Amino acid sequence: MPISDAVRAEIEKKAQRAQDALNRGDMAGFVATVHHPDGVISPNGHPPVKGHAQIAAWLEGFPPFTNMKFDLLEVDGDGDCAYAWGSYSFDLVDDDGNVIGSDNGTYLEIWRRGDDGWRVTRDIFNSDVTAEE
Repeated sequence: MPISDAVRAEIEKKAQRAQDALNRGDMAGFVATVHHPDGVISPNGHPPVKGHAQIAAWLEGFPPFTNMKFDLLEVDGDGDCAYAWGSYSFDLVDDDGNVIGSDNGTYLEIWRRGDDGWRVTRDIFNSDVTAEE
């Protein structure tokens, strides 16, 4: 059975809460909002990172950014498994908050329904910006 509009709405709501947490600089809040405790992220150019603590630590080590935006393009699935595909963008900032660059790309997430609702179990994201830019 395809996922319902209610499931889509829950995933969209969590994606918005996650975006808000990232824009506040709340990496642990971002991870707790959407990721399964044993979830794995596969960042562009980096080995996979597993679990809440390691994902939050990886994000804490990321260069400072602002204006994170997720554009959820597609949500679909079946039963207790769904996927979300979308794009992202953000601005890199220096220590004074001045924009010094930007990034944008796409992501693909696998969501699973558990006792605590829908959580991301796998997340891969890739930049559209080349090293020369």
